[in-house]
Amino acid sequence: MASEKQNLNKLRRPKFGTGPSSRFDLHASVSEWLMSSDPMEQTGDPETGTSTLPRVARPSLYKVILLNDDFTPMEFVVAVLKKFFGKTDGESQRIMLQVHQDGAAVAGIYTFEVAETKVYLVNEYSRRHKFPLKCIMEKESAETDGQ
Repeated sequence: MASEKQNLNKLRRPKFGTGPSSRFDLHASVSEWLMSSDPMEQTGDPETGTSTLPRVARPSLYKVILLNDDFTPMEFVVAVLKKFFGKTDGESQRIMLQVHQDGAAVAGIYTFEVAETKVYLVNEYSRRHKFPLKCIMEKESAETDGQ
């Protein structure tokens, strides 16, 4: 019985180090490697002695839009806005009425991946509850980026 436990313990131990501190040796070497590559050195001009940081562009934003239909109950739209967009009761009611009256309304503005995920989740949730509520995403125009 004791030899079976010893065999199991041998299988559970990592083969690349000795003891629990060996896990941290790998992390230390990775952090040293990361710290050794300084972005200032890579973008600097050695002749003039100046250095610049690379500019990082802001990600494009996308509007997530709910579309009106004649069959989805208003209460369901409010529930979707609360569940997937974190809206309050008042915000959900206002957006739902805008969808009802204008035919569409912006539920939120997000980066591409977040917007894509929300569109998929809302459409899937609506489909599973057998409602035709549709959600789309649209790239935000440049003139509204400054607001």
